[in-house]
Amino acid sequence: ALAIVAVGLIAGSIGIFLNEAGLASDHSASIVTAICIALGFTAARRTQFAGTLVFVIATEIFVASLIGTLNLEDSLVAALLFIASGAALIAVGVSSIGFPLSARVVGTVSYVLGTFTFGVMRDSIGASIGALIIALALFAMSTRLLQLEVIAGGAIVVTLTTSLLVTRIVDDQAIQGLAIVIIGIGMVVAASTVNKKRRSS
Repeated sequence: ALAIVAVGLIAGSIGIFLNEAGLASDHSASIVTAICIALGFTAARRTQFAGTLVFVIATEIFVASLIGTLNLEDSLVAALLFIASGAALIAVGVSSIGFPLSARVVGTVSYVLGTFTFGVMRDSIGASIGALIIALALFAMSTRLLQLEVIAGGAIVVTLTTSLLVTRIVDDQAIQGLAIVIIGIGMVVAASTVNKKRRSS
């Protein structure tokens, strides 16, 4: 709790200073959250919960503020930034920090949402293929990390992006539905296989 209070006081003080200096609010938010990320990551290695919580929340806020600062709301870069932050949080979540589950869960959600957004932001087969490749990378990562939340996230996003690709390639709704069901069953089997490997390791 003291770590959260300390980081909050530091961030608040810096935010007030930047505001008084006339810096734009988006820029101030990016700078403050970047500092919170650094402080949170440092504290995460010393505390069980608070430091990691600060680090995880600040990371996602930083990405959102950076997107606003650079006016990337309608750009594929915005989706890629959430994917990158998700991958970074997952990586941190398998290191020696306090409460690593929070980093893995939030990282997986960020990666999944960023990947699906990447696929739907452009109405093209190319965007769908790109999203599927990114999704497969997460599932491949899950087979090495053997963390349940990453396995589930990987299976979900592969199912979503593959289904998206199918709907853009195939016009027949019956075939689309059948393909999506087959894909879903296939990913359930794949995820179950990886989970069995996790339990036996």
